[in-house]
Amino acid sequence: MAIQPNKPQNRVFLIVGIVLAAAAAAAVLFAVSGTVSKNNVPTANVVVAKSSIAAGTSITPDLLTLAPLAQGTFPQDSFTDPAQAAGKIAPVTLSANIPLTASLFASATAGTPGTGVVTHLDITKGYVALAIPAGVSGNSTLVGELMSVGYYIQPEDHIDILVDPGNKPGVRYSFQDVRVLRAGASTGAAAAGASAAVNSYVVELPRNQAEILTALITSHAPGGETILKYVLRPQAEWGKRDATNGFDKPNYESSTGTPLALGADTPVTPELLNSLFQH
Repeated sequence: MAIQPNKPQNRVFLIVGIVLAAAAAAAVLFAVSGTVSKNNVPTANVVVAKSSIAAGTSITPDLLTLAPLAQGTFPQDSFTDPAQAAGKIAPVTLSANIPLTASLFASATAGTPGTGVVTHLDITKGYVALAIPAGVSGNSTLVGELMSVGYYIQPEDHIDILVDPGNKPGVRYSFQDVRVLRAGASTGAAAAGASAAVNSYVVELPRNQAEILTALITSHAPGGETILKYVLRPQAEWGKRDATNGFDKPNYESSTGTPLALGADTPVTPELLNSLFQH
């Protein structure tokens, strides 16, 4: 006699299989929708350099392109139309894919009280903007041009600050990887319509470092004055911009290097000159 199949039991297996298949499909759908939602970050088209643009180059539209960047990863004053940057002069070497901003091309000039600011400063979160003298502080006999890299410091450069305490021996790198926001202009030169000599820089520093630098600039310690000298950093040693907070991770370099060694040299003395030229 043939054995009859157990139809109720097969029906149970079928129902369980359908339930498991539905659960698997729901899990896949949830995973896919989660991935889409994570990747669905709002973007905006921002003007960037197609390739590296050398400092002093007159910018033309063919040097620029639009790049879709996630909101919050670029400065608020970034250009959104290549025409906004066309005709401007690159104040510094612009790396490929760097967003071009209004503040990058805005030169601070002697202002009139009550005059509105054209663009807001793009200040890193947790930092403050601080105006510092163009290389001369506390010693009017020093020429500012010699103390500030011949006025080659431009907005968006990064500098180190050497501090000579004056009344105590010793010069050291007291501040490193300081971002320059603006290069100011001489009031007299700007008023006369002449080429303005820089007399100040606007830099950004963490709040505690801004206090220290202010104390150094305004220090009137007996026996000497504090002297500041600025040096330009190569771009390879700049701290990296964080997409959320900006340049909040400065790159500190050791000041040690190749020891100064004097090679063989014969001093030039009056006696030597007499022997050579028979004076």
